[in-house]
Amino acid sequence: PWLSVSGSARIDHHNIHGFFLSPRGSVRAHRGRWTAGFTADRSYYSPTSHLQETEAAGFARLTVDGELEAETARSVSADLTYGTRTAGVALTVFRSHIDHPALVDRSTYTLRTDPDPVVTRGVELAGTARRAPFAVTGTYVYLRSRERGDVEVARTPRHGASLVAAAEG
Repeated sequence: PWLSVSGSARIDHHNIHGFFLSPRGSVRAHRGRWTAGFTADRSYYSPTSHLQETEAAGFARLTVDGELEAETARSVSADLTYGTRTAGVALTVFRSHIDHPALVDRSTYTLRTDPDPVVTRGVELAGTARRAPFAVTGTYVYLRSRERGDVEVARTPRHGASLVAAAEG
């Protein structure tokens, strides 16, 4: 009752890139009001021109540089949660590594498979408090996302925070 382990695998076929196997595994441990977990997976993604840069400027100007490779993503996350009936707090750390990312060269507006990975890592802290009929949830996220060696990913904020209050009637 204190430990749960799960795993799954998915097989996909792409008409250009062939077959892909995407495994995923998770472990969760529970003790009293505490829960700790760890998850790891590997997945694939067929490249597309539907990126943030192309949506902003339009598809008419975009050129494609050679054949695009499928992206390979590996991710891990770990979390620690404490909860009661009226409150809870969770801390999550995560990291993802994407090989062969489809990126737009912003100077030439060319879509290509980049030889350098996109690596993202971060921490999220979330808390909720409830006292009927009210609930308040707050989150803070620190994110560091790098591409093309060691270049910050454009339009990716390093810090994010939110506060949501609700009343049920």
